[in-house]
Amino acid sequence: MAGFNTGMLVVTGAYGREPTLADWQAGKDFKIKGGPYFSIRDLAQIKDYGTEQIVFLNNRGFVEFVEDI
Repeated sequence: MAGFNTGMLVVTGAYGREPTLADWQAGKDFKIKGGPYFSIRDLAQIKDYGTEQIVFLNNRGFVEFVEDI
């Protein structure tokens, strides 16, 4: 996946869904702001690009939760 060259990745729930930790852990899709869809299954590759933290925003644009990776 291209575009993971920052220490922080900002994402939302995919398909209009609110992001939850349970969905993240269950492997559901999330949407990178201005980028592709991804899930926890892509975590190793995301780490390889230097990402250290994923910030999950809710549908109102506020931080729902943060995952350090």
